[in-house]
Amino acid sequence: MSKFLYVIYNKSDLHHNEAHLKNKFSKLFQLPHTAVTSFSKENKSLFIINSSPNTIVTANLDYSISFPGKENTAGNYLSVKHGEESIEAKADAAGTRVLWYYFDQSKMILSGSQRMIVAMLGNFSANEKAWSWMLANGAIGPGLSWDERINALAAGSTLILNAKDWKLNISSSAFVFDYGVSGKASYRSQLSDLFENIKPDYFLNNEKSLLTLSGGYDSRAALYLLKENNHHLHTATWGVPSAFKAPFSDATVAAAVSKAWHTNHTEHNVQLLNDFETILHTFLIYTEGRNDHINSFMDGLKMWKEVASRDF
Repeated sequence: MSKFLYVIYNKSDLHHNEAHLKNKFSKLFQLPHTAVTSFSKENKSLFIINSSPNTIVTANLDYSISFPGKENTAGNYLSVKHGEESIEAKADAAGTRVLWYYFDQSKMILSGSQRMIVAMLGNFSANEKAWSWMLANGAIGPGLSWDERINALAAGSTLILNAKDWKLNISSSAFVFDYGVSGKASYRSQLSDLFENIKPDYFLNNEKSLLTLSGGYDSRAALYLLKENNHHLHTATWGVPSAFKAPFSDATVAAAVSKAWHTNHTEHNVQLLNDFETILHTFLIYTEGRNDHINSFMDGLKMWKEVASRDF
């Protein structure tokens, strides 16, 4: 799991103890192997927890993270770039990588983690709107954080900080689906052509990459796109013991797909924990409680710890 925090100060001198922050960030997620990397230049600093292969940091401290195997902002991405007098941050149209931001007259903080921002601020200011949303809908609400001072950049939006007059501007553009007047056969042909055109673009480090595989269309489509240029892919699926014996379950379909496509497949037998306090604690640390989908954490994330131990 990779997380980052980017801080830009209104003045040229930095106002934090870098070693102290690195130590604080290293303890946030309680990972077995946590490496915090930091970069500083002029009035800005970047902290990255467990940098991933698809993270790019330039000499100017431009930061981006995109789809594995891609070196530009295509698909699901998040980026922070610098101009002569501005800083621009943007996320993709689907909002697949949430960008949280905090802004006051002395600094702007951008991060993929609410908890990292709170840790840097040194205190917490509860957001009662998030409480209401969670109780009513099982999620903290669009754009909301558990801390009332923090906001999420909306999907497809661009945040621009004018460093000269220290003003923040956020613009959004709607993603338009143009259905036209073509029939279903035409759309199917266009989609097939699109898949064929993008297949050559994706190359992965097979020793570091793992594709989670189920019986669903999404993971099978991902396998189809990746398999041509990435031989000996590692795939994995998981389920309770009965799932591996049930016909047409995600686990059995994944096994059949793996066999047909000759992937290095691993099956994870999920054993549910009886210690709910541990389950809840793990859930809150890694998801930051953005929704109530705790069912995926009922084994205390044992499966994902096993995946991490294999250095994927």
